Amino acid sequence: LLSESGEQVRLSAFRGKRWVVLYFYPKDNTPGCTTEGQHFRDLHDEFQKAGCDVYGISRDSLKSHESFRTKMSFPFTATRPSTTSRNVSPSRNDTNPEVTVAPSAVSSRSP
Repeated sequence: LLSESGEQVRLSAFRGKRWVVLYFYPKDNTPGCTTEGQHFRDLHDEFQKAGCDVYGISRDSLKSHESFRTKMSFPFTATRPSTTSRNVSPSRNDTNPEVTVAPSAVSSRSP
């Protein structure tokens, strides 16, 4: 993953250490994506207490991510996919569109 600050984030670094929630969204600053991000923002303290880091992933530019994150006061990292979108397939249902990766379940295919 490439964060809005340009830092490379590797899922394998979390293996056995922290939970990771990856949520995929189509575009920064759109109504549905903003609402989804706000829910993660509002629950951020709960995720942290549970030992979980949240990453929002879309194909927008890093500059767009930085602007969106700042505008909405998102405390989590917005990223661009690298090989992630090929290695992690989000499962979607009516109540839980997120992908959760447990510390011991990070794929060895992670970049």
